[in-house]
Order: sequence, then C-alpha cells, then structure tokens
Amino acid sequence: MLYKLLSCAIYKIPIKYEGVMELTDSQVLSQLKIKRATLKIELERVDIAIRAFEDIGELEELDVLPYMEQPEDFVQGDEELSVAKLMYNPRMSREKKVLYVLSKIRQGDISAIANYLMRVDTTIHPRETQAIFDRLTWVASRMYKAKKIGAYKEGKKNIYKLLD
Repeated sequence: MLYKLLSCAIYKIPIKYEGVMELTDSQVLSQLKIKRATLKIELERVDIAIRAFEDIGELEELDVLPYMEQPEDFVQGDEELSVAKLMYNPRMSREKKVLYVLSKIRQGDISAIANYLMRVDTTIHPRETQAIFDRLTWVASRMYKAKKIGAYKEGKKNIYKLLD
C-alpha cells in the first residue's frame, strides 16, 4: 500500500480507495506522516532493546521480555484506524457509509457497524448512539433486501457483509 501511495504521489496519479473516493495530495501526505510516526516509534523500541543488550551483558530470556512486549497504551490497528479516519467522508450517504464500514470490517452485525462508524466519524456525538443504531439497522436491512449487501443469520442477529 505504501509503495502504491508513493508511486501515485510521485507521478500525480489519482488513487481510488476501495471504490469509495480518490485520495488528495494532502491525504497521501497525512498517510505518509502517520507511517513515519509509526516507524519512529518502532525504531525507538529497537534502540531501547539494543541499549539493553549492550548495557547488561549476559541476559536470560526472561530478562529481555519486558523490552519486547507491546506498551500497554499501544493498540494494534491504530494506524489502520487513523487512515480510515482520513479516508472517511461524513457527507457520504448512509448506504455508502455502510459499504465503507463493511469494506473495513469485512462483516458484522449492526452493533459492529455502528461502533466502527462512531470511531471513524468525528461528527457523531455519543448521545446519538441509539439513533445511529436505529438508522443503520433500517439502512442495512433495506440494502440487504435490495441485494446491495449480503447477510446471514447468527442466532437472532443479522450479520452483514459485502457481496462477493
């Protein structure tokens, strides 16, 4: 993905992102800055581990373990969520929002779709949770009936997914 972004930025080719929208230069730049920040964090962790090995000498495996663990505040997928926030357009129609979320989470019930949408869409206020849930239930059901998305039952819940 990074190679594609770089080559498109260099040759000024517009990027289609999973059929949702094109990336602008500022969005490409933002994604590259996010990637740079992530790599800097990783480099700092490697430097700490190297210093630990150099300073301590002979180490047991259990002594090195704290240096190799993920920090407690590190959440796997933070970079993907940041990129998703950059790519998300709050002015999309509700149907496009459902398609966008399903392109990210692959499949999920209305709760999963609503939770992801509220993490990505900064314009949604937490008090609107129930209203968002109700609207998404109606939109996803209508999209399924119109054969725009697929669904299957898991217990009493409908699990929605993109069509193959």
